[in-house]
Amino acid sequence: MPAKTSVNKIVVRGTNWIGDAIMSVPALRELSRLFPDAEIVLHVKPLVEGLFEDSDFIDRVLRVKKMSSRIRRTIDQADQLGEEDFDLAVLFPNSFESAVTTKLAKIPHRIGYNKDLRGLLLTEPIAVPEWKDKRHEVFYYLNLIAEIERRFLGTSTVVQNTPDATLDISDQRREGALTMLRSVGIDTGKKVVAIGAGSTNSRAKRW
Repeated sequence: MPAKTSVNKIVVRGTNWIGDAIMSVPALRELSRLFPDAEIVLHVKPLVEGLFEDSDFIDRVLRVKKMSSRIRRTIDQADQLGEEDFDLAVLFPNSFESAVTTKLAKIPHRIGYNKDLRGLLLTEPIAVPEWKDKRHEVFYYLNLIAEIERRFLGTSTVVQNTPDATLDISDQRREGALTMLRSVGIDTGKKVVAIGAGSTNSRAKRW
């Protein structure tokens, strides 16, 4: 396995939905802690890009381009990632497409869960943990980072830490949100509770 100093540039294929993106924050924080000198690039769709605008645990966001053809999108993303010279790719989604993309991009180390027949495309296929449906979703993503630490660094500190899902938000963005709320008649001097009462992709999430 490569030494810590040999991993200089990491791409993380982020999740596609806002809720899942929040659940991946502790894992991203741990990855940043393990590789403080590496450049960490988050590859995500525009839908979740804004969540990470002020994050201190990634260096920059690389947007997944929207295209009508899945094949064209895969090839385009592979070309985009291939130009970046990444040492390591971390795949949070279980999709076959994300594995194909990093394989075509010739990223030397590719780690993700061994699902959807994509094991041969990954250099480090990880078995889905038996506790997948019994523990909080944050641990599913943290488990990938724990495996990276064990295989690349020979240590096991991730499993000892309390997950940290905090997100940094600049004062400018906070003020912008308050201005938006005031513009629709909300009294921001009082406590405000927001409820996401629906979902576009799962009946289980429709409250």
